[in-house]
Amino acid sequence: MSSTSFVEIAVHPDLKTSTVALPHSINKTLKQHSLSNADFPQVQPLEFEQHLAVSGDVVDLKAQSAIFNTVSYKLVADGYRLTLTPLILNNPLDLTFKSLCFVLPQKARPNCIAVTDAGAAVSINILTTENLLISLNLPLDSFLSQETLSPVTFYNWCQYSMPYSFDVRAPLFMRSIDPQTIIVALQDGGLLKMFKENMEDKFLVVPFSDTSYFNQFRLPFFGSKRKDQTETVVLDNERVAVAAALDFAVLENKLVTLSIDKTIRFWSLETGAMERELSLNEFLPQELHPVHFNNPPTRLLGLVGRYLAVFVPIGETSLKLFSVEQDESLILLNEYVPPEVDRWVFHSMVLSKMELNLQVSLLWSLHGARYVLLGQIDDKLEMRWAHCAPPLANNLAQSITFFDDASLLNSHCMQLLQVYDEHVVEKVLSILEKKYNLETSVIPLPEKLQHVITHGSDPQDYLNSLKKQWVKFDNACKELSRQLEPSVGMNLVDDMLVIMKTHGLSVIVPSSPFALISYNDSLSNADLQYSDVNARDLRPLAKYVLSFVAKFPQEVVFKVVQRVCDGPEAAEPQMNTIFQEELSSFVDEAMVTELLTALNASKDTMHLFEFLINLSTLDNVGYVPIKKVRFGNLGGTLLVSSLKNNLLLQKQLILGLLLIVLTVDINPQMVNYYTELTKLYRCVELSLQVPSSLLLGHLEDVFEGGVMVRANNLNHLLTHIFGLLLQNTFVYSIVAKLVKDERFQDAHLVKYLPETGISNILKGLILLKTKQGKEAFELFTSKADQITQAAKTASAAEKKALQPVSDYTNLILVDSKTDYFYDLSTLFQSKQFDQLALKLALKALATKTELKDISDDQAILLKVFQLALKLQEFELAHDTILKMERKYRKHPIKQFVYKMFQMNQIPKILDYPFNEDADKVDDLIYSLGESSALNSDLKTSLKYYRICYTLRLKQGDYRAAVEALYRFNTIGLELMKQNKFNDIKLISDNYLTILNLLYTLEEDDRWIIKRPVQLVQTAGLQPAEEQKSELVYSSDLEKEYQSLTT
Repeated sequence: MSSTSFVEIAVHPDLKTSTVALPHSINKTLKQHSLSNADFPQVQPLEFEQHLAVSGDVVDLKAQSAIFNTVSYKLVADGYRLTLTPLILNNPLDLTFKSLCFVLPQKARPNCIAVTDAGAAVSINILTTENLLISLNLPLDSFLSQETLSPVTFYNWCQYSMPYSFDVRAPLFMRSIDPQTIIVALQDGGLLKMFKENMEDKFLVVPFSDTSYFNQFRLPFFGSKRKDQTETVVLDNERVAVAAALDFAVLENKLVTLSIDKTIRFWSLETGAMERELSLNEFLPQELHPVHFNNPPTRLLGLVGRYLAVFVPIGETSLKLFSVEQDESLILLNEYVPPEVDRWVFHSMVLSKMELNLQVSLLWSLHGARYVLLGQIDDKLEMRWAHCAPPLANNLAQSITFFDDASLLNSHCMQLLQVYDEHVVEKVLSILEKKYNLETSVIPLPEKLQHVITHGSDPQDYLNSLKKQWVKFDNACKELSRQLEPSVGMNLVDDMLVIMKTHGLSVIVPSSPFALISYNDSLSNADLQYSDVNARDLRPLAKYVLSFVAKFPQEVVFKVVQRVCDGPEAAEPQMNTIFQEELSSFVDEAMVTELLTALNASKDTMHLFEFLINLSTLDNVGYVPIKKVRFGNLGGTLLVSSLKNNLLLQKQLILGLLLIVLTVDINPQMVNYYTELTKLYRCVELSLQVPSSLLLGHLEDVFEGGVMVRANNLNHLLTHIFGLLLQNTFVYSIVAKLVKDERFQDAHLVKYLPETGISNILKGLILLKTKQGKEAFELFTSKADQITQAAKTASAAEKKALQPVSDYTNLILVDSKTDYFYDLSTLFQSKQFDQLALKLALKALATKTELKDISDDQAILLKVFQLALKLQEFELAHDTILKMERKYRKHPIKQFVYKMFQMNQIPKILDYPFNEDADKVDDLIYSLGESSALNSDLKTSLKYYRICYTLRLKQGDYRAAVEALYRFNTIGLELMKQNKFNDIKLISDNYLTILNLLYTLEEDDRWIIKRPVQLVQTAGLQPAEEQKSELVYSSDLEKEYQSLTT
């Protein structure tokens, strides 16, 4: 019997890819002649489905000082592209890596790609269908993003050769046993050893000593079948001798092979001679003796020390463990029958040593699906089997049935679609874009997705049509995703089993406590490893909790979840409301009796119940994460994918616990349980809705760059992380990033914000950025006390979480209420909400007065003035100027006057008395008149001079009033001399006004100052600055008037 002790996590450790075309001039390259650009073909891009792998594997690099320890390789479907990708769990040096994609000149044989480590390099040998051997020797630093494989040094890292006539003896598969040695298994049953002394040398080929080559030419005489004629079978549409090796392993200086006819042979790697052979038939029942293996070359052998594991995929599938003696005889130690594998097709096996045990990893597949079985062989040679939990089902169609809000529906569906590879979503989108004739290439993927889905919806029945669109899209993604799942390789990476698929990887990791509880029918204390919990009693309770959700209709459960997630409410009233409005009609005596029976099944039931509630954050080992270690491309995606997988399991258990607590009688203990469970459930829901990239970014922030990821600490790390996600800083950080990136389609996530001042800031920013100014104003003003208090108590972690919107929060998160309103005014003004900004500036002023704050208020007054002036609230602007200290008024007065001029309302200046600042106003208006007049715009200038005249009259300065009008006349007369002005009547009327006012003065005071006028530079005339002002008396003015009128 096997337990479910492992889970499969789909990961996509993608890196930016650098494509390198290898020269297609074969003869030239074989002779190592100089190459030009013409020898390297132009690379054509491939469609997504053309990138799917037909073969590949994961290779461990053994060099301890290597900058990365594992590389994956894959050959795509057309056989012309080979991509290598570093797989990095932890990146302590913070290096930036890339994938290398080689475009081959000929099609590669899928089973004839050998990749191995070569110290500080990766050695790759590729045999093509036209018998060309391409040898690449890539320094590890060539996978760094800044490095380039240069064509100039091509022969340093690549060689072409034709070391053997593979057209005569076709290869079955080949594999490296070290950087300088390759073993080739031939279809005729022969073996070749290709080796070289140094990496830059050509391969020498030595056949192993056997008769396979000659056997194929021995024809039967007279139709009779000779005993030594080669017997063949068909593998992958090729006729292959039954003596052909399907797998080999290296034991010291011996090569151990397993052939199709179930024969194990020992070969000397030094001489090539076969030293011993024996048949597996000795260890098989009689009926299997004539049966041959019928699978293509794969890993059927595993060798650790002198333990040899042989997998036998015929008859009753079995695994046989041998001891290899010194004389190369085999002693059968034990044999094991894997459970539940009858309907599967065997793929491969990996044997490894884990501490004191042997671990066997077995992979089967069928139509793209896979079955993984892991076995541990202890020191007594007893096997304990464990299999992987089934993948969690994603039923989008069922989950959206009860949605009645299009926005929430779209958000929910986009969250569920996160389970698909982004390339899958983009491919399905591209198909729909063509169907609807849309162009959305410049739109980010989430917006593009929503745009395309809604475009195809029926406006007459929008919601139902939208649901159908999402279901169709989900089905298309499911169908395409099936093409990504077939397994092509399997190996160990840092003690984790990694399966290479046609696209992406799957990593097999130990089950979390939630997976153990969810998938195993029986549990032992050794499985769970919590000292104060009886695992045998826990499993029945957990099983009942998980099944309790099904006792209510899906629509009811949906409504309960909505209420729990929609926002904070006092626990006890909410419990009452949910029970009365949603659950009560489904809770009968039978259900209550059954529930009480389950809860009383053990004397420790309530302890176990509390254990399940606390399990999300329960640390039973005192785990301390190692921070400041950058995530590698594998480590980051593995951590986030594992976290989300675990969250889905948590969600099921927490929901069952919630419904039980809501169903039983309410008491203080149940209220406490409910409070804790709603907190947990809301955190789980939020975390699942957050895009993986955003979640990873948050973890990088929290762990100051990253955290050490290992197979043996992964579940402890997940528990620790969930404790961090429960903190307010998580939701602050996520919402802050959404605000920064303006991802307002995810604005519904604000419902997960706690009731705090910081939350109100984030809500207000979303309202402000979505042009809901009035709502933002109401929120910011009504929550002013809460927000300013939060400024006093905000921790360093909370401020760090707000870093994405620090441009805003540095303004708003202040402990002075006056500064708070002032800064809000600035913010609203920057968003063009000027009317609201003015209200906030006035609030700042009023708050300052209310608090009896005697500090300088000039900045606030200036803000009020600027906004009032912009909004043409001239009376408020004028009153604000008068509240300013005199030394600050000059510039505002200037702005005020210019604004009146701009609005063509300069005469209204007379309605706003400036008292002691009248001289400033006068100077400004006079300067406007001068500017217009000296630029020959006398009609405009007259308006300004007349206002100056009126202002000066109001101030009682008659002489200055006369000078303002007379200035117009002096400039006008100069312009008349240049034929640029001819309105004599206008000037005449001015003279009458001037003389009438002068005559109101005493006779001795009837004089004014005449300032010089210089319109243009004229020959013989002194420059303006050298002319002098002069006194002009009333009699002089009368003469000027008479001269003008005659």
